[in-house]
Amino acid sequence: MNLQPWYFVAVKSSEKRQELFDIMSGVSDRITPKLEARFSSHPELISKRKNFIRTLGNAPVILLAFLLRDDYADPKTALIRVSAAVENVILAARDLGIASCWLTAADQTGFGPLIQKQFAPGKGELVATVTLGYTDIWPEKVPRRENRFVIL
Repeated sequence: MNLQPWYFVAVKSSEKRQELFDIMSGVSDRITPKLEARFSSHPELISKRKNFIRTLGNAPVILLAFLLRDDYADPKTALIRVSAAVENVILAARDLGIASCWLTAADQTGFGPLIQKQFAPGKGELVATVTLGYTDIWPEKVPRRENRFVIL
């Protein structure tokens, strides 16, 4: 149906990035219990993850992806479409040698509405926060988990 239900905000200016970092500092604090539970056997990763969330990896561009509006007849399908658009941005960026990281921590910790109000007033809910920038170090490929598909 070609709804194109996304609304993107590219945060580039130092002033707006700092506004986002201020919010993400609260996100980092609030997500600590989840990080402690998830990385209980690797506590050294907790502070790294918290710092990355707080600073968004010091990426020069942060892409905020929102639903265009809040009143879709089928909100699940609209969310899937925005997510597909985000994935396409990430793949296109990688093709250009630009690193990215898709974060959902703001939404998980209840900060999505604040980010929406501050960066996309009048638009729908926050779907994703994506860091974009050049890097000297590409992470190693994560091994695929078993039993995630079947061929019939």
